[in-house]
Amino acid sequence: MIDIHTHRTETENSLLSLFHDRGIPESGFFSIGVHPWKIPEYNQNDSALIEKIKHSRCLAIGECGLDKLRGEEFEKQISVFVKHIRWSEHYKKPLIIHCVKAFNEIIKLKKDTNPEQAWIIHGFNSKSSVLKELLNQGFYISIGTDLMNNVEKLNSYMSIVPDNRLFFETDESELSISEIYKITAKIKQLDLLSLQNIIKDNFKNCFHIDHNGLA
Repeated sequence: MIDIHTHRTETENSLLSLFHDRGIPESGFFSIGVHPWKIPEYNQNDSALIEKIKHSRCLAIGECGLDKLRGEEFEKQISVFVKHIRWSEHYKKPLIIHCVKAFNEIIKLKKDTNPEQAWIIHGFNSKSSVLKELLNQGFYISIGTDLMNNVEKLNSYMSIVPDNRLFFETDESELSISEIYKITAKIKQLDLLSLQNIIKDNFKNCFHIDHNGLA
């Protein structure tokens, strides 16, 4: 069961999300970027971060993005996020995006830049109207643990998100990825293996690597 975004190092079949100042893990695949909350700590040493992005086990860039409730001044956040967009296109690696109260800006940037690489909204938990617009603009949607105790909202999302745009994640939660799959499979009225195969196909299409490489 693939976990597209986690900060827990002990999980398997996962993409470990690293902040910009973290070292490359000894094993396993990872994503790395400047979180909008961490911009004040970023020393603008782009070359050091790019070396990590270029690593063969780095599959994605992020999490990065925009947050209107916390973090650096908003225009600075946009400037740093635009760098990540350029790196994503240049190194041909998807973006994993943190977005709080800034979906209009994220969508506009996607329209303006017309990226070839996938953009994945991690831990989506907003209005259904926002979800529909993101899907219209070609985003992937990653569903996390915040929704596992809100069956009504999760059911609504699962009726909207096409199977080929869906991922799951644990982020910083202690809830296992298997529980997320089980809860969602029940809502989607799918057997667990069918849901696993859907996510495996999405992973292969998005990251251009077979899921068996995750460990």
